[in-house]
Amino acid sequence: MEERRLNPEKAIQYYEKSLVNAKEVGNRDRIRKSYKFLADYYRTYKLGNEKAREYELAYVLLNDSLESENKQVIDVVLNQVLNAKDKESDIKVSKAVKISIVALVLLVVAVTYFVWRSKHNRKILGQKEEALQETESINKELTEQIGENKFNNLIDLAKSNNPEFLTLFTELYPQFIETLKSFDPNLRSTCSFARWLFSISLQKI
Repeated sequence: MEERRLNPEKAIQYYEKSLVNAKEVGNRDRIRKSYKFLADYYRTYKLGNEKAREYELAYVLLNDSLESENKQVIDVVLNQVLNAKDKESDIKVSKAVKISIVALVLLVVAVTYFVWRSKHNRKILGQKEEALQETESINKELTEQIGENKFNNLIDLAKSNNPEFLTLFTELYPQFIETLKSFDPNLRSTCSFARWLFSISLQKI
């Protein structure tokens, strides 16, 4: 109001009181603006260059201080953000490493299991083959033994002129019987054939 009444000396007193109030409250941003305003006001209305320079210097000092503090705050905030990102990145890397280790362990376990299973299966297969060979060998021995027993039984039947000789001989030597029949087509009767065969067998023996 005093400024509108063209009374700048009175108005400057109110502006300086406003600066004092800002200092009491501790509003540094308001103080800085007041310094700038008072410096310009003193120059504009030519109320004193010395006072204008004083306020201007106060403004520059406070402005630099606030900018420095703001810069420090910004740096702190940026550092906190960067640290948070670094921690987040470290956590992700840690998780990735853990997952990789678990996957590697599972892979090693799986490979070990399949290798063991393959060896185990080969071992079982080898045991089965050995058992099969032993069985075949036993069967062969039994077959030979049975054949030998039948042959001895055949000789006994031939010596005793037993009618069962023909049956056993036919079982053991079917091709020989067919050959004999081809030599003598008249051999029709089993009994006559048996007698004839017995006589030959006994002569051979």
